[in-house]
Amino acid sequence: MNAYDAEKELNFLAETDEEYAGLITAVKAHLFLIKKKYADAYIKAPGKNAKARESVAEIDSGVLAAKKKYLDVHQEAEIMSAKRETARLRWEHWRSLEATRRHGL
Repeated sequence: MNAYDAEKELNFLAETDEEYAGLITAVKAHLFLIKKKYADAYIKAPGKNAKARESVAEIDSGVLAAKKKYLDVHQEAEIMSAKRETARLRWEHWRSLEATRRHGL
């Protein structure tokens, strides 16, 4: 890896800060949405038996759709996190090699 590649890694990190923060926020928002959809489904479920209402809420189409969306957003955030970590590690590795080279070791 050369200085140009190291700069590309740093640029990637800088350019993806907001996108990554947005994905993390979206993950948290979708967790809240799941709870809201579940609560709505639970309230609308027929009967007075709590276990039966929980079962109905768990298979509610809105709850299932919210869970699917959460998993999609979570996966996207994890992929971005892994890419950012790889870029950080590659840059740190280059920085360490350059420091060693400059000291003549």
